[in-house]
Parts: sequence; structure tokens; C-alpha cells
Amino acid sequence: MVESKPKEGVFWVMSLDKDKIENGKFHLLYDFSGQESHITVWERLQNTHPELLGFDYEFFPRGRIWKNKEGSEKAYTIFIPSILNCKSVVDKVNETYCLNSDYIIETDN
Repeated sequence: MVESKPKEGVFWVMSLDKDKIENGKFHLLYDFSGQESHITVWERLQNTHPELLGFDYEFFPRGRIWKNKEGSEKAYTIFIPSILNCKSVVDKVNETYCLNSDYIIETDN
């Protein structure tokens, strides 16, 4: 079994329906981009996902994962808008970014 290292980056949840999001019925669009801006990553993703053309990077709810400073309680932070702060999204982000549950959540509230 190949072990994956935790990653940093940005993500979007491709749904605007809170009920669907909470029930796990969404698509996670992500990029292991480190500290690149959402705008830069969005432009790159539009090249590989032409269905995104015409949408601004802020249209779909989005978040970011970053590595915390050494000595922090947890190794990573998931910054996530409160509309996305539910088990289904957090679990998917944790799995996708290989965070091994070693994260804290920070929201926009």
C-alpha cells in the first residue's frame, strides 16, 4: 500500500445546495497548490475543466488547507466557510488531502 503525505492547497465544493452538501452529494474540485491563490488555481482549472468557464472563482464555496507552524496543536488547518463546515465535506477534505485527522477547522464566523 502506498502511503500518501499530507498536502496543502485549495478546493471548491461544486454544489450550492446546503442539504445536498450535508448529505455528501457534492463534487470536490481541488488542487494541491500549496500557497497559490484561489484565482491563479481557478484559471488553471478552467483550462482543464471548460465547464467552469464563465464562472468566477468566488461563485462556488471554497476553502484552503495549510500546514501550521511547528508546535501547533494540530499539523494542518482547514479553512472552510461555515456553509461547508459539515461532516461530509470535512471528511472528504481530510481524505483527499491525506490529513490523517491531524487538523483544526477555522471558519469565516
